[in-house]
Amino acid sequence: MKSPLTVLNCKAEILSCNKKGDGTHRVLKITDNGAPLVLKCYGRTRSRLEYVLKLCGIRLLVGKTSTSARGRMATERSVLGLLSREGVSAPKILSWNKSDTIRQPFLALEWIAGTTLAEIVRSPQYSLNAKKDLLFRCGTEMRERHDRAIRLREPRLVFEHPSLHHVIVSNGRLVHTDFEIAYCRKNDIERLARREIAGFLYSLARAHWPLFPPLFTAFTEGYRHPRRLNLMLAELRRYGTIPVAGWLTRLPFIFRIKRRHRRIAAAARTVQIPQSAHLEQVS
Repeated sequence: MKSPLTVLNCKAEILSCNKKGDGTHRVLKITDNGAPLVLKCYGRTRSRLEYVLKLCGIRLLVGKTSTSARGRMATERSVLGLLSREGVSAPKILSWNKSDTIRQPFLALEWIAGTTLAEIVRSPQYSLNAKKDLLFRCGTEMRERHDRAIRLREPRLVFEHPSLHHVIVSNGRLVHTDFEIAYCRKNDIERLARREIAGFLYSLARAHWPLFPPLFTAFTEGYRHPRRLNLMLAELRRYGTIPVAGWLTRLPFIFRIKRRHRRIAAAARTVQIPQSAHLEQVS
């Protein structure tokens, strides 16, 4: 349940908070003179030891941006600027005249009114056809963004944490949120694109498993890149995930350790890309 409070003499709601780390990481909805905005305050989200281990793993081994509070804020700011330039729907960065007294990294962001895609998929109030239409559009827009990322050699256009919870359906738009961590290596964007697709589909399966088959079909018909989709499925069947770096494929045994990976690999063996998705669009 969202908790009411006051921040800098403005009415506020806690949209999310992380109680791990130093406890200061929060996302707030602020109402200032009747106008809403989002205040995202970045704090340490892990213990100091976990932070060091994660930093080494993310930065040195798999090529992602910094996990520090200031680093995550800088990454989100840069990605939002990139998405704005590329025409991808995401919240705008705002200036806020009451932010001078905030003593931690933060961003003031546009408030996006709408419903998350996860909520829509789960809700009986939306028809199956409406849900399929949204998943088709997700596939189409993701394919266009991935092709653009590959042409530009811009890994930040491939989302590191894909989830239906991070897509807000607002006035007909699919608005993407949450860009604290991004990929930064430019030499394997095709693999990263496959990894985003797999993560998005995993989120879809968790949101509403009974509807996964028709919604999966709708997504693939929108994405319409059979080579990329089939290679993604082949990797899921072997590893239970898409290895974030190519060198990890030389160590296939490490992916069998996690029960989650074994479960995903088994599920992937039951899935086929529908023939309706095999007419590849020209980039």
